[in-house]
Amino acid sequence: DINDTTIYKKKKAKVIYTLKSGKPYKIRNISYNISDTEIRDFIFRDSTEFQIKSGDIYSVSLLQSERERISIALRNNGYYNFNPQYITYQIDSSLKSQQVDVWLYLTNPKISNRDIITAPDSFIVHKKNYFKDVYIEVDYDPISVNDTIAKDTTEFEKLKFISRGKLELRYKAKHLAEHIFIRKDSIFSQSDIDLTYKRLSDLGIFKFVNIRIEPEYPGPEDINNPLRCYILLSPQARQEYKIEFDGTNNGGNFGILGNLSYRNKNIFIMDEPFTFIDD
Repeated sequence: DINDTTIYKKKKAKVIYTLKSGKPYKIRNISYNISDTEIRDFIFRDSTEFQIKSGDIYSVSLLQSERERISIALRNNGYYNFNPQYITYQIDSSLKSQQVDVWLYLTNPKISNRDIITAPDSFIVHKKNYFKDVYIEVDYDPISVNDTIAKDTTEFEKLKFISRGKLELRYKAKHLAEHIFIRKDSIFSQSDIDLTYKRLSDLGIFKFVNIRIEPEYPGPEDINNPLRCYILLSPQARQEYKIEFDGTNNGGNFGILGNLSYRNKNIFIMDEPFTFIDD
C-alpha cells in the first residue's frame, strides 16, 4: 500500500510517501523437474549450491540467480548450446498462508523436422560437445583474411598453430600453449574459453585476441556436434620506443628531465616481452 501527503508552504509543495510493504511471501517448497537424467544427476551432485531454499523470501532475482547458476555450470561441463531459456518456473501462490510453492522445469531441446523423428521425447536430450580441432592463427589480419599467402601449420599438444612462414621464427609453440586451456578432444567449457582469452590478452604482445567457436556442421541441438575452435591473434609491433619529458623546478631554475624506454616484445622468440628504460 502506498499513500501520499502533500504539504504546501510559501508556494512550495512537499510530498511525503508512506509505503507499507506488508508481510512478504516465503517459499514453502521447491521442486526440480528435469527429465534429462544425466543433467539431473549433475545438478543434484551438490545440492548445497542451490540458490533457492525452503523458507527464503520469494524474489524474482532469486529465481533468476538459480537459472544463471545452472546455465553456467552446464556450459562449463560440455553443454555448448545450453542457455537460461531452457529453465522456466511455475509458481503457486494460492496457499492462503503467505507462502508459495515453486517448480523449476528444465526442458529438452526443440528440434526441426519433427515428423521424421521416430525416437520418443525421452531420447531427445541435451548433448555434450567436444572440440574436434583447435586452431591458433598467430598473425591474423582481419583486413586480408582472404589473402593467398602460403601458411605453415605446426602441431603441438593437440593444438594447430598457423602462421605466415615458420612459427618458431616468431613464437615458441610451447610458450603459447601454456596460456591456452582448450585442447582437441576436450569437452567445451566456457570458463576455459574465458581464461584462455584473459591469459593471451595479458601477454601484451597481441593487438587483439579473438576466440571463435563453430559447430562442425549445422544441426539440431540434441546431437553430439563436434566443435572447432579458432583462436585469432593479431600481433603488436615487435619493437616500441617511447620518449617522455618532465619539467623540473629547483630553486627557481627550470629544466627538463627526459627518459627513453625501449620494448622488444619478442626478443627471446617467445611470449615474454623485454623492456629497457634509460633516464
